[in-house]
Amino acid sequence: MTSLNRRNFLGLTAAGAAMAAGLQVRPAGAESAVSATFAGAPPITPADISRTWVHGNPTKRQREVWDTVKRGQEIVLETAKIGAPVGDMDIAVRNHYEGLGWATNYGLPGTSHRAGHGIGMDGHEPPNLMRADRTPLAAGMCFSNEPGIYIPGEFGVRMEDCWHMTEQGPRLFTPLARSIDEPI
Repeated sequence: MTSLNRRNFLGLTAAGAAMAAGLQVRPAGAESAVSATFAGAPPITPADISRTWVHGNPTKRQREVWDTVKRGQEIVLETAKIGAPVGDMDIAVRNHYEGLGWATNYGLPGTSHRAGHGIGMDGHEPPNLMRADRTPLAAGMCFSNEPGIYIPGEFGVRMEDCWHMTEQGPRLFTPLARSIDEPI
């Protein structure tokens, strides 16, 4: 069994969680958002799963952002259609976020990160769930689903799950988080 180490665990708190890839780890204070990513690394099969929760009681804003990101994950799965460009999933999420007032064109505060990426034996692989990627979605493709929202200097919310496309539609490898109160 592989132990957790820096290679396959990233924990971010408060303002550090406001960066899509993270920059720091520091102790969480009361009502700090905490984002954690667990990634499979060799010798196990590559995979990603991230969860965000709050140390203490979530503020109204933290709860609203968390719920928006959860809806973003659902939009990715609802938009996944055989033959459609993979970038359409990113476009659908961005349209939803921008309709709620978040920044446009990968700006902040908002979603500066793609909605997901291919997952394969090398980890992060194309195609990417980015609006410019026009690769047709096909059965057998595997992706991450991670349309986070990041608010510089405040906090970020990232939930990431992997899924694969079947002829019947997308199928998750792990269940989506239920709520900010039950992220795991």
